[in-house]
Amino acid sequence: LSFLSPKNKIAVEKLVKAKAKKFGIKIDDSANVGNHLHYKLQISSRENFQKFLKSTTALIARLVTGARKGKPFGRFWQG
Repeated sequence: LSFLSPKNKIAVEKLVKAKAKKFGIKIDDSANVGNHLHYKLQISSRENFQKFLKSTTALIARLVTGARKGKPFGRFWQG
């Protein structure tokens, strides 16, 4: 489940860049630590930032776990 595995690292990076572009967010700096991510962002609006966070976290969890409709994985993110 590491974000640093070769398959996940590239996919997570592409996903975050695509969602940032969609919601008008500029990525200044990023770090993939394996079990969490660090980003320095410039946001266009609070509403778009909330949409970015909601969609990105959900898609990262599905990407890394392989969960999809009809094949749940269970709990991924810690509260």
